[in-house]
Amino acid sequence: MADQILIVPEGFQTEIDALIKSKDSVSDEILKIETDGLELEAITQLKDIVTNFNNVIKSYKKLLAQDVKNLEVIRSEWMAVDSTIATHGEWLSGSDKYGKN
Repeated sequence: MADQILIVPEGFQTEIDALIKSKDSVSDEILKIETDGLELEAITQLKDIVTNFNNVIKSYKKLLAQDVKNLEVIRSEWMAVDSTIATHGEWLSGSDKYGKN
């Protein structure tokens, strides 16, 4: 049996908007370290960790942006299918004007 996804029309755009808001609320630079000229191995390693973490956050934001685009495509295609069904519903259901199959 195939997996199915249920899309609730009333809340779908709200979900997209919430995802956009969440993405926009994430800062590109979550952590910052001031070394004040200290040249210690531990400080250098910590700076590398902070840089890597900030890069992960940037990648996460890119993934969120792609998710938003994907959801908007799903919504657009869904609306096109709804429009087709609304326009040609009788034809798609296999019945004609007279209710004969």
